[in-house]
Amino acid sequence: MLDTRLSNAAWRGDTDEVLALLDEVPQEYRAGEFYLALLWATAGEKLDTMRALIALGADVNAAHHRGHRILATAARAGSIDAVRLLIEYGADISARDAWGKTALDYARKYKRTGVVALLEETLNAQ
Repeated sequence: MLDTRLSNAAWRGDTDEVLALLDEVPQEYRAGEFYLALLWATAGEKLDTMRALIALGADVNAAHHRGHRILATAARAGSIDAVRLLIEYGADISARDAWGKTALDYARKYKRTGVVALLEETLNAQ
C-alpha cells in the first residue's frame, strides 16, 4: 500500500514516522502494513519501534504472503535481543515458513549460536 517510506522509517527506528505513516493506511490494508513495518524494524534491530508496533496490534506470528516469518528474520540475522523480544510477546518458535523451516532452522543454518541457544532453551522450557 505505502511506498518505501514505511520500510525505511521502520529500518531506521523512526517510531514516530512509522506510526504516522500507519495512520494513513486504510483498515483493510493495516495487517499487511503492520507486518512489513514489524519485519523491517526487526531486521534493523529497532527494539523500541518493534515494541510500539506490537503494542498497537502488530502480529508477531504473522506470515508474509510469500511465507516469511518475523521470528525467522531475527534468527537469521542473529539478533538475540529481537528474538528475545518476539518470544516475550508470544512468537511461536515452532512456526514454519512456506519452505517448512523454523527460526531455529535458520539460526542453525547461519551459525547464529547465541540465537540457537536461546531458541533451544525456550523450547526446552515449554
